[in-house]
Amino acid sequence: MGNANVPSDAMDSPIVQRLIRGIKQYHGKCNCHPVQPITLPVLLSIVEQLHPGITPGHIALRAAFCLTYSGLLRSDEFTTGKGRYNPSLNLSRSSIKFILNFDNATHTHLTLPTSKTDPFCKGVTITIAAAPGWPTCPIAALK
Repeated sequence: MGNANVPSDAMDSPIVQRLIRGIKQYHGKCNCHPVQPITLPVLLSIVEQLHPGITPGHIALRAAFCLTYSGLLRSDEFTTGKGRYNPSLNLSRSSIKFILNFDNATHTHLTLPTSKTDPFCKGVTITIAAAPGWPTCPIAALK
């Protein structure tokens, strides 16, 4: 006997197999863990929970979250993936250039060493503007 007291040979029937295949095609695969976008309210909630002056590492987390949100980065563009840092593939401090200067930056150029939209890994530079007065300002978070 198989599941639910149904004989297992009934599940092997070609008709049942076609029925199951049709259901899967119609409904598609079930994504049990859908990826949710980080919206501004979610980012604000995350930033409020961080304590950059108190907890070690929160300064870097705030900068990463704000920069990633403002630059519309994909997760693989700002993480190391399997935990192995490779400067030719991952972001570093040298990937960021403040425009005007560090103290008076109005925006920054972020150079991504690799990107989904860069199949030849030549690097992509994106411009990220400051958002003065916002707790999610990427320029303030990077400073």
